[in-house]
Amino acid sequence: MNKKRRLIDQMKKEGIELLIASTPENVMYLTDYWSLSQKVVRGVQTYALFSKSMKKPVLIIPISDGDLVGIKDLKVVPYGSFYINKSTNKLSRTEQVINEIFRIERKKSGIQALIDVIKEENFDSSVIGVENEIPYQVLNKLKREFPELKIKEATDLFHRVRMVKTNEEIKKLKKSANIIERGIESTLQCLTEGISEIEVAKELKKEIIEKGADIGFIVVGFGTHSAYPNAHPSKNKLKRGDIVRFDVGCLWDHYYSDTAKTIVFGKKETTKQKKYYDVIVNAQKKGIESAKPGVRVSEIYNIMIKTIQKKIPHYNRHHFGHGIGLEVHQPPIITGENTTLLQKDMVINIEAPYYELGFGGLQVEDTLIITEKSNEVITTIDEILEVL
Repeated sequence: MNKKRRLIDQMKKEGIELLIASTPENVMYLTDYWSLSQKVVRGVQTYALFSKSMKKPVLIIPISDGDLVGIKDLKVVPYGSFYINKSTNKLSRTEQVINEIFRIERKKSGIQALIDVIKEENFDSSVIGVENEIPYQVLNKLKREFPELKIKEATDLFHRVRMVKTNEEIKKLKKSANIIERGIESTLQCLTEGISEIEVAKELKKEIIEKGADIGFIVVGFGTHSAYPNAHPSKNKLKRGDIVRFDVGCLWDHYYSDTAKTIVFGKKETTKQKKYYDVIVNAQKKGIESAKPGVRVSEIYNIMIKTIQKKIPHYNRHHFGHGIGLEVHQPPIITGENTTLLQKDMVINIEAPYYELGFGGLQVEDTLIITEKSNEVITTIDEILEVL
C-alpha cells in the first residue's frame, strides 16, 4: 500500500479531515522537503498540510528555504523575508522553479500562512490532526481564529503510518546501511596501537562523506571507555587487549542507518570477553529468528532477556531495538510492554549491548525488513568477536 493510501486510511479511522505536520521528519514524510532553517534556527515554523480533498499537499516554508523545495507537486506558501537575484542568462528548469518560488507573494509569518491556508481550503470548522510538538502559541491562535475547529492529537497516527515503509524508503535504508558498514570496514584497517578515538572517528566521518552520505552519530570507545553507552570519541589511545566498540549511523537522503561492531585489538580475547559476547550474539540471533509478521515486539524482548539472563543473571536492559527511518529511534520500540504487532515492510533494528564500567562494552546490532513470512537482514557485518 502506498504512502498516500495509508495516510487516508488512518485519517478516516481517526475522523481527521486535515493533517498538519510541523516536525522536520513528518513534513519530509508528507512532501519530500527538508527544512535547513528549521534544523539550524530554533523556533522556525514549517508546516505540511494533507487532506484527501486537497488537489495537492500544501507546504508552508520560510522563504529563505525556497531553493530546497525542488520540482515537486506541491502548493508552496512562503513567509518572511529573503532576497535572491535573477541573472539575464538562461535558467535551468530547477533555477526557473526556484525563481518562481521567490516571486510568490509572501505571508508575514508561519502562523499567518497556516491560518490563511485553512481558510482558503475551507477547513475552518473541520477536524484537524496536529503533532504534540506544535507550539502552544500556534494552537491558541488557531483556537481563537477558528472557534468551531476541532483539534486532535495525531502524533501516533504519523508513527503508525511511518512504521510501514514504502519500496522507495526501503531502498534508501538499504543504501544507508551499506554505506555505514563499508565505512566501518575501511576504518578498522586504520587501527594501530596509540591511535586515538578522535582519529578513528575522523576516519569514519571521511568514509561516510566520501560516499555521499551525511553523518548521523558516532560512538567509538576503546578499553573501559567502551562501556560508556554514549562514548563520545576522546583522546583515549588504543592499547593491545582493548575492546573497541562502534555504535554508528549515517543518513542517505535523510534515512538513517544504525549498526554496531565490537572487536578486540592486538591480543586474544579474555575468557570473560568471549563468554559475554557469545551470550549477546546468541540472544540477538534468537530475537531476529522470532521477528515475523503477527509477532508482538514484546515477544522479541522476552526471548532475548531470558536468553541473556540464563548466562548472565545480573543483566538487565530496557529495550532490544527500535524502528528506524527518518529518525534513528522511532516506533516500534522493542520493550517488554510494547504489544505492537510486526507487519510486512516494517524496518526494525534488533540490538543486544552489554555495558560494565571498569570492564568494557560489547554490542551487536542489525537492521531487518519484515517480509511476508519472516524477515530479511540488510546489515552484513560479521558478528564474530574479531581480534585485529
